[in-house]
This record gives sequence, C-alpha cells and structure tokens, in this order.
Amino acid sequence: MKKMLFSINPVTARTAVTPHLINVIDLFEKSGYRVTVHITKSHGELSDLILERGEKYDIVVSAGGDGTLNETISPVLKLKKKPVIGFIPSGTTNDFATGWKLPRNPLKAAQKIVSGSPAGVDVGVINGMPFIYVAACGVFSDIPYKTPQQQKKNLGYAAYLAGGIKSLTTHPPFYMELEHDGRKVSGEYYLVMISNSRRVGGFDLKFKNDAKLDDGLLEVTMVKKPVNPIESPAVLGAVIFQDLNSEYIYYTQAKEIKIRSEIPLEWTVDGEQGDTCCEASIEVLRDSVKMMI
Repeated sequence: MKKMLFSINPVTARTAVTPHLINVIDLFEKSGYRVTVHITKSHGELSDLILERGEKYDIVVSAGGDGTLNETISPVLKLKKKPVIGFIPSGTTNDFATGWKLPRNPLKAAQKIVSGSPAGVDVGVINGMPFIYVAACGVFSDIPYKTPQQQKKNLGYAAYLAGGIKSLTTHPPFYMELEHDGRKVSGEYYLVMISNSRRVGGFDLKFKNDAKLDDGLLEVTMVKKPVNPIESPAVLGAVIFQDLNSEYIYYTQAKEIKIRSEIPLEWTVDGEQGDTCCEASIEVLRDSVKMMI
C-alpha cells in the first residue's frame, strides 16, 4: 500500500476543506493510500516535517493557499527520494491552482490527485529561496502579505487590486540593472515580476499562453518609470490592461536572471515575504518536482 502525508493548513483550509474532509480521506484510502493526516500549527512546520519524514511517503498532499504549496515544494527539492506532490487549493486567490485549472472543490481536487498522472514542474529559485509561481518586488508585490487575512477572505482579489492601485500612486520607483541570458536592461522601475504562472494576484496574465510548467523558462515583467510625471496615468493604464506593447512595460522570457539595485529591494515569494537585498540571482530548476496536475 502506498503512503500519503496529507497536511492541512487550518488558517486557509478550515472553511473550504472541513465539510469534505471525511470524504476526501475516504477517497484517498479507497484508492490504495495509507493516509497520515497532519494539521499544521505554525509557519515553517510543514517544511520541517517534510524534511524529516518526506522520503517515507510516496506522495505529499497539502491543503491550503499558494504559500502552503511553496512550503511543500521547497523541502521536497532537498530530498534525495522525492515524493510526488498533490495540492488541494483552499486559499484566498489560489493563483497557482486557478492558473493551471486545478479544481477548487476539495473532493474534485482529491479525485484528480488519485486519478491523474504526475507531471514535471519547473521551480524558480531566488537567492536560494524556491518559488513555484512568482517572485516580485515593487508596486503590487507586497500586497499579498501586507493585506490582513480577514480582508483577503472578505474581498478576495479585490483586496489586492485596491492595495495595488494605492501602492502605484505612492510607491517610489527604484533604479536597477537586470541581466538575463546575455542581455542587459537598466533604468528606473516600479515593479519587477519573475513568474512561472498564468495568474498572479487574482488576475489572469495576458501572456499566460507563454507560460509552461516545464519549459525551463521564467516570464520577466517590469514596469518602467516615465520620463515625464504627466505620463503617470499612461503607466497605470498599461499596468491595469497589461499592455505588453507599451513603452512602459518590458517583457521577456529567461532562464537565468541577475538583478542589481542601488537600494535594498523587498521581495515577495509566492505571496509571502521574502528576502530584502540589493542583488538577486534567479534561476529555474527545470522539471525538478513531480505534481499531480
């Protein structure tokens, strides 16, 4: 009988998963898994658990938001014998799950886990910290972890939009140099976003057809400061409508990225607070974990 570690984040999963919990576990067990259920109590606990016991399981399934998924994938990368990863989305925006069409209903998500086939998934790494779908700094980037949990529950992605628009009008630009795959770009920017996703912050990305889970490429999006302040509304419009042809938006795909800035930049990694640094080295680990997608 195959072994499953089923971890549940009660902060984000209680309302969505609890009514289905018995049926979900029953489905797993009838599908040939010996299920060990773990309820997390603190941030980082799941990662420690997987590092300690992960190699004993054939599959690790986590129920929670995008941050919970990150906390599952990061330790699996460090294991010699890597279990397959399953995910039952139950967070506020569920960017990863929505972007890749994973079922939001817990029972349907569980059914996909037991009936599907594992697929290879790329994982990005920024200064040693893995991310499954996005690393960003500047405008919009700190909204996920600075927005109160209750507000995110009540308003969903509207909370991100409201906070992002406010941030765009008050957030100062920063000078940076970016090098990717032999090309250099520099200037003053409001936002740098490195993603491997079709959806970020509750919004579908217009370049979503470029994003592939296993192509070994990351999508790079930057919002440039205008030369004349009178052009600021045009920048806002380019961001809202994701106008990739705008002179204020730089977009490309890359395998390796290096960023240098004059001031320390606060990074958000998969919706959680990340590193603060003047230099960032970013790479993609192609096909580094297996997920039931």
